[in-house]
Order: sequence, then structure tokens, then C-alpha cells
Amino acid sequence: MVLQLQLWQLPLLMCLAGLLLSDICRGEHLVQIQKGPLYRVKGYPMSISCNVSGYSGQVDQGFAFSVYKPDYPQKEIRMISTFEKDYAYRVYSKRVAEKSIEIKRLSKTSVILHLKLLQADDAGEFECYTPNIYDTYEGTYNGKTIVNVIEDTLKASFSSPASYSISEGESLQLECEVSSQTMQHTHLSVTWYLCGNTETLPIIALDRDLSVRPGAAFEKQYHSGLISIEKVEDTTYRLKMSQVQQSARGEIYCQAEEWIQDPDRSWIRIAYKNTTGSYVEIKALEVGEVGSLISAIDVSETVQEGEQAVIRCSVQAQNLLQRFFSITWLRNNIEMAHIGPSGVLTIANDYKQRENKGELRAAKISDNAYILTIRPVRAEDQGQYQCKATQEERAETGEFTKEQSQLSSEKTVHIKTKESGLAVVMAEKLINMMEGEKLQLTCSVSKASGSLSVSWHHKKSTSSSFKHVISLNHEGVMVRETGDQHQDRIVRAFRSTATDFTLEINGAVLSDSGEYKCTVSERNTDSSGSINSQSGLVSVESIDSSLKVSLRSRDTNVTENSLITMICTVKGPKVPLEVHWKFRSKYLGPQKDIICMLRNGAISCGREQKDYQLEVEVQDTMTVFYLRILKASRKQQGSYQCQITAYQENVQKAQKPSNELAVSVHAPVSKLSISISPKAHLIIPVKSNAKIDCLVNKAVSNSSRFAVTWMFDAQTLVKMDSEGVVTLGPAVSKEMNQRINMQMTERRTFQLAIQEVRSTDHGQYKCLVEEWIQDPDGIWYSLHPKSHQTMDLVVNEQAASGESKQDCSSGMILGILTPLLFILLVVIVLLLLMVQKTKSASRKQKDCLWAENNPLKPVPEPTAGEGDSA
Repeated sequence: MVLQLQLWQLPLLMCLAGLLLSDICRGEHLVQIQKGPLYRVKGYPMSISCNVSGYSGQVDQGFAFSVYKPDYPQKEIRMISTFEKDYAYRVYSKRVAEKSIEIKRLSKTSVILHLKLLQADDAGEFECYTPNIYDTYEGTYNGKTIVNVIEDTLKASFSSPASYSISEGESLQLECEVSSQTMQHTHLSVTWYLCGNTETLPIIALDRDLSVRPGAAFEKQYHSGLISIEKVEDTTYRLKMSQVQQSARGEIYCQAEEWIQDPDRSWIRIAYKNTTGSYVEIKALEVGEVGSLISAIDVSETVQEGEQAVIRCSVQAQNLLQRFFSITWLRNNIEMAHIGPSGVLTIANDYKQRENKGELRAAKISDNAYILTIRPVRAEDQGQYQCKATQEERAETGEFTKEQSQLSSEKTVHIKTKESGLAVVMAEKLINMMEGEKLQLTCSVSKASGSLSVSWHHKKSTSSSFKHVISLNHEGVMVRETGDQHQDRIVRAFRSTATDFTLEINGAVLSDSGEYKCTVSERNTDSSGSINSQSGLVSVESIDSSLKVSLRSRDTNVTENSLITMICTVKGPKVPLEVHWKFRSKYLGPQKDIICMLRNGAISCGREQKDYQLEVEVQDTMTVFYLRILKASRKQQGSYQCQITAYQENVQKAQKPSNELAVSVHAPVSKLSISISPKAHLIIPVKSNAKIDCLVNKAVSNSSRFAVTWMFDAQTLVKMDSEGVVTLGPAVSKEMNQRINMQMTERRTFQLAIQEVRSTDHGQYKCLVEEWIQDPDGIWYSLHPKSHQTMDLVVNEQAASGESKQDCSSGMILGILTPLLFILLVVIVLLLLMVQKTKSASRKQKDCLWAENNPLKPVPEPTAGEGDSA
């Protein structure tokens, strides 16, 4: 089947192809800034890289850098940009104008922010921002990293004389002191430099990983063993130069560098210092002088039988390359081997057999250096060794004639024999211990037949040599030599059992790490003896590196007034500890100490100790510090951290902060429930009094207060705040003001009273209640949300009208009946008066009729006596 395209399909396919290519070309925009946190030293340069992936624009990608300071983490402070000239804020504008702060472009999508002189105020969160040139956003357009600025604690000083005057071919030894007191984990490197007439050249360096690196101009002398660098004790760095040449003339000084490993695993130099130097004057040898001869042995003067001995001979003279020399090795003034001017090796007859077995060989290793190697050495190899250099002149025939000769100084080599079956075993081949603990090493001896003595030696690294620590002689007396590296320490050696010898060093320090050698010497009654030794490794771990601190809690999101318990776990050595509890508020502000427990148990720090409770629990494998907040308040929400300081013999050895722990304290969830009485609606006549109760049924606390607002049709009538103060709403009229009132009739009942209800009071009434509670600090605040209930008030105007008419009728009836009753009362009174009068008249009439009907008879007059009686 043949696929045929119509003409209208071709543009469509081209458009789709273009969109597809556009999606392929443009990937996701991603900004990558150097990973932090970064630690940099104040007063030194600092650089931060930033690059973009997924950018396909034609012009260079724009970059801008800002910083967020710890005191104001939300405030952006603009520093510099590639696309806006006046981008920097005033705090950085001057340094940008002076090019003390600049952006160096590495490529179209990669730049480096460079600060020539880092200041303490530069610490913060650095942001790299890239503006978007497209219409849509795909990916990320900024990246952030944290920069911590630390103090410069690097110290470097020169401890050798300010000048030297030596002859060519002699030895030179210089020392400088280098140390750093920073709390960060850093490494030091030391480089010796020669400042000549025209240029400054590196001589030799001890890198941060303790590897030795010679300078290019001195590499040949280093491989010949003529130049070395070694670390002595903790702070001393020593330069040794054998057979110095004219090229070493000038000022020699050392440079100290401090390095730190960033989170991306790269090592960055953060500080460096140059010491003063010593001017070295090298006096040239006179023309015609053969030169000084130096014989050297790579091992100590005591060589174990069966090991290797190397005797190095060298020649120093002017015009060395144009002259011919022969070298002869002698033992006890008897020739052993000879290398002629043409390089031919001749072995003495007494050593021929050993040469054939490969036990003895000699070679020229450089223009002026020759070595004789004996392996394995025997007891008969002990003695005094010398080198003899002879200048030889070559004739035109090619024959050599001897001129002047010169012997080197003598070197004595002692061979430790293995004649007896004395066996020495180190009880522990590897000891890992903590700084400050007691170091104990034990050698066990077997198959001994005579009296024993033991000597202990120590070397810090494979590149250094063994140094005497302490000895126990045949009589059991401890012997310490002048200048021992442990001279000021509490060190003792003793015989713990008949077969065990013990070395004990109190309070181990980091410099005690390394290899320890126990050398046991046996002395028999016939003055014969044997020597045997055994070595063991000791690793002393610093308290700082072994101290582990973590902070945790189950109470990180609590309600106010709750108990919060934070647990700070410390794992490490059993040393006195001090804890500082630190707090950074959620509402800005620097981190501060809230309460501390010193190593003697005393409580200090902070002004609000009453709010906290401390407890410490010492376990077998850890120490646990507890911080309890008895009644949490919202001002105590933020991030907490415990900082542990470890001490040893009243000296601070380590200080470690824990992780930060975020604690959130929130207000209680409102449980507010209210109701209105009467419910639903209230029907009431006009001009009567209405009372509506708003009841709080449920609240968070029994001590809660309430702010109540009565509303009528979305207008505030009256409200009572949480303090009980009543105020009228702004829309309430003067007439209404006289008729409404609100009061708290009971503790949780708020009553609205309306006097003489009117028809305009008809509508919906709402009771709005807001709960207020008191935080642990005694501050009242409201809980949300508010709760409300509504009720309809119905004014019954008809009932009011009927009552009005009834009242009117009653009034009219009373108006009519009152005078009638009064008249009736008057009539009754009059009638009663008339009846009374009639009765009175009747009584009088009766009396009169009785007199008329019964007339009086004349009474005879009495006598005088009778009259008086009457």
C-alpha cells in the first residue's frame, strides 16, 4: 500500500514536527547552586558556583544573587546580577562598584559569585536566581545555600633563627608552628618555600592527608633522601635539608593552609598564613676542593638482625658534573665495595659470596649520591662505617689517575642478634580508645632465661621515626631520657606479672596515636643476651568526633497549657557534660539560651527558668537530658536545640549542637455550643415587654469568658464584651436606646430585654457568642469560630387591637354606670332617710294618741310631809 500525502496535510505535519523539536530542544529549567551549608573564614575570599540546565536561549542566561540574613530570614537583600546594573541594595552597592563582589561567567549557563573579602555580616542563606525568558514556567528558577562565616583561628609562626650561614654540602633544619582552634572539622597543610632572587619556589609540602609532595625544583633531591618534612608533636613542622646546594640560597619560610570538606565532598582552602622566614647564606666551596662527604643510614643506628641496612655516600664539590670520582665503602677501616669513576662495581673478597647471594649490592643513584645495601644484615655486620671519595683525572687515553681523597665521618651500626629463643608478643595489636582515657599496652615475654629489661618507643606515622617513651631496666627501675616526648606526662612502666610488661599513659591525647614498640632485652650470667621486640597500633579518637547528640520529642504539636517533654540523647565518652537549651521563636528573633545545666549540676541561663524543668539520666551507653515545659504557651512555639559541651580536666574538649526540633503550640479547638430561649420564635403583643435568653451550653473551660452580641436584621443592637461592659450598637436610635437592655442573669445566660414592644421590633434576632480563654501567661484571647443562634420575634398587632376595643367599651360602660350608680346611691340614701323619718313620726303620733285616749286624772295634792317625801 502506497502512502500518499494530500497537499493540505503537508503544512500540518511540518507544524507538528516543529512543536516536537521545540519540546525536545527545551528541557526542564533547573538551577543548581553549590550545596551547603558552607563554612568560610572571615577576611578571606569566597566563591559560590551556580549553573542552569535545560536552557536553550540564544543569549547568555542571566543570573542574580541575593542573601537572607539569619535575623530576618524572610527579607531578601539583593547583592548583584548580570542583567541589572543597579540591582544591589545599598549594603552591597559599594562593594559591587569596587568589584569586591563580582560575578565571573564560566559559560553561557554557568557563573561563580566571588567575594574578595568575606565579612561576618555576609553570613546567611544565599539565593541564585535566573529570570525566565519564556512565556511558561517549567522547572525551578532559583536555588539556595547557607553560608556560615567563622572566625579566623589559624596560627602560623616561625620558630627557627632569622638567618643561617652554612657551607655548601652541610645540613639545614628549620621549624615552624602551625595550629587552628576552630570548632569545625578542618585539615591543615604546610608548605616550605624558597624565595630566591628571581622567583619563589615550593620546596616540599605535607598535604592535608599527611602525604608528602616535593616541589618540582627539589623533586630529585627528595627522591635522593636529601630533603624531608615531618610533623613533630601536634603543631611543629620540621624541614630537613641534607647537603645543601647553592640553589637553596635565599629566604626560606613556611605557609600554613586550612582546608574544609564541603557537603559535595570537595576540599576547599578557607584560610592561609605565611610565616616570617630565615635567610640562608650558603658559602661556596673553594675551587679544587673535593667537597664534604656525608655517610647516612636510612634506619636507626640499631638494626635488627635479618633486616636491611643502607649506607648512603655523597660527594659535594664545585663543577661536579665535569669531574670524576670513585667511592669506597669501609667497615672498621676494611674495604667492602668500590665504585670507580666509570661506574664499575668492585666487591671485596670477603663479601663476594654475599654478593653472589644478592645480600650485598651498591649503585650510583644520582650525580653525587651512592648507596650500599646489605640485606639481610648479620651480627658480624656490626661496626663503624665510612665512605672515601677520591677525585680522579682522566687522561687522553681514557685511563684514570687518582688525585686527592677524603674520608667521611664514622657511623656506628649496632646489630640486634637473635641468638636465644626469647619471644615477645603484644597482647593487643590494635587498640581503639577515647581521648582522655588511660592508655595501657602489655608485652608478654616467653622463653626467657636471664634478667629482662624493656624499653617502649613510639612513632606517630609511618614516615616518622621511633622515639623513646620510657624504659624499665634490669633492676626494675623506670628510666626516662631527657627530651622524651612524654616528659611532662604521667607515664609509667612496670612488670605486672612475671611475664608481662605494661606501659601506662594517663589521659591519652590525639598525638598518642601511632605505633608503639616494646623492645625486651635479655641479659644472661655469661654476659650474652638477646633482643626481641613487638609492635602494636593505638588509635586515639577525639571526644569531638565521638560525641553524638540528637534531640527528639513526642510532643511537637500540642495545645496550650499542655506538657512538652524534649529528650536530648548524648552518646560518647564518659566525661563531664554541660547542656545549653536553645530556643528560636517562631515569630523571628535570634536563637537564645533559655536554660542551662552546668557540669556541676548548677542551673543557669535565661530569665524564664520557672517555665521549664530539667532532668538528667546517666545510663551505661548514653546520657539523657530532659527539658519539660510545664504549661506550653504560644510564645514558646519555635525551634529548640540542645548544645552539649564536653570537658576533660576542666578543659573544654568538644561542643556539639543537636538537630533543631520544631514545636508548635496552638489554641484549643472551640467546643462552643449555645441556644436561645424561647426557641424558634416568640409571639408577643405590641407594647408588652419581651425577654430573650442566650444560653452557653458548652465551652472549652469553666473559666472561659464570653463576648455576646445581639443583632437585629444584620444590625448590632447591643453587645457585652468579655469584661462585662455593655455598649449599644451604632445604628441604635435614641428611642430604641431607652427600650433595650442586656444583662447576664446567670453565669452563662445573657438576656436581651425589649420594653414596650412595637411593630417595628418584628424580625429576626441573632445571638453571637465569642469565647475568650486565658493563656498560661495570663493573657486573654478569643477562640474561633464564633457561635450564633437566631430567633424570630413576631409582634401580634390584632390581639392588641381587640384588647384596645374591649378597654374602650369598658370605659364607656363605666362612664355611664358611674353617675347612675351615684344617683341610685343618692336615691337609696334619701329613701332610707324618709323611712327613718316616717318611723320617727309614727312613734310620736302613737305617743300623742295614747295621751288623748288616756287623759290624766288630777292628782291630789300631797301633804307637806308627803310632798317632801315625794
